[in-house]
Amino acid sequence: MTESHHGFPRLKYAVIVSEEDPAGMNIKSCLMSIAKLKNCPYKGMGKFDGHEILFFEGCDAALFTLKRMHIHAENIDREIKADNLIFATTHSSAKKIHSLSVHTIGNWGNAEMGGRPRQICPVNPGLTNDLFLTLHEEWSGETESGWQNDYQVTLEATHHGPYVETPTAFIEIGSTIEQWSDRKAGRIIAKTILRVISGNGSLKGREAPLAFGIGGTHYCSNFNKRVLKGEVLLSHVCPKYALANFDENMLAQCMERTTQRPAFAFLDWKGLGSEKSRIVNLLQEQGVEIRRTR
Repeated sequence: MTESHHGFPRLKYAVIVSEEDPAGMNIKSCLMSIAKLKNCPYKGMGKFDGHEILFFEGCDAALFTLKRMHIHAENIDREIKADNLIFATTHSSAKKIHSLSVHTIGNWGNAEMGGRPRQICPVNPGLTNDLFLTLHEEWSGETESGWQNDYQVTLEATHHGPYVETPTAFIEIGSTIEQWSDRKAGRIIAKTILRVISGNGSLKGREAPLAFGIGGTHYCSNFNKRVLKGEVLLSHVCPKYALANFDENMLAQCMERTTQRPAFAFLDWKGLGSEKSRIVNLLQEQGVEIRRTR
């Protein structure tokens, strides 16, 4: 077994929050209330960034707390050695949409919120889709039990940093301090994370072809429906507003920066705008199968 930077064995999952992030601290508190966590069993290796590393009992995972904001934790995987990184964080929206969301990371264009320009980071589609499906199931269960809320449970398009070379997923609460500190929302995210890292997520037993998404809105409204129906699993998503940056280089990254190669490109056919012909021609020239939303 490979050893981590700290000397203890490499983890399967590292769950990461930031002390500067109110949603992250809310989710951490909820994890501490529902999960069995213990201090590092390896003498002299129990702290990271000034905080105790907490290990989940019964699964190969640990909880790390950063001093800096998550989007600026560039190359954090050089310090935290794990097969998968899960960042639990706030989501901000100009429209202040109330959301519980999951997304992959990277930049189609400039790096305005961390990461590197025109670099998307590796994705483990099994992890991101499991988080989304489990999150939706947990939210549905609470809502059906009488919880009055207006949260949208959604995938988001690939965006922002940090830059890492380890498969990474973000799971978030949006979009104001009221939602970030919502204990019920924090508990739903915490239960989702715990189920997934324990191998009890909603993806278990499901099979669907893998694709990367092109077009549509930031909140992936058309793609959400197809994933929830079991028609497809998604890796990276390039939304309509970023299509001008989608070229042969970014296409290659979509095919390569994933633990499982996508079988096809899934196009939000009505969400491609003026880029539709160019995108279709590019995919055809590169021999990538095209399927489109109905």
